Amino acid sequence: MAGELRRLGWTEQKLVTRRKSDPGKLAIAGRLRQETTLTIKAIAQRVHLGTSKGANALLHQWLKHVSTQN
Repeated sequence: MAGELRRLGWTEQKLVTRRKSDPGKLAIAGRLRQETTLTIKAIAQRVHLGTSKGANALLHQWLKHVSTQN
């Protein structure tokens, strides 16, 4: 998490103020989902994506978009 924030040049406060659909936030959440055993609810809270239901929809859509680009 800290590495991703550093890579983006963000602070924790910047993470809080960004939109839920911000590509940087979704990249962090997607990486957490793929590389950890955290639940969607935990990821949504940590990355400030709103509810787990909304975060799940955003992540699903983002991961689908990213997989079609590769």
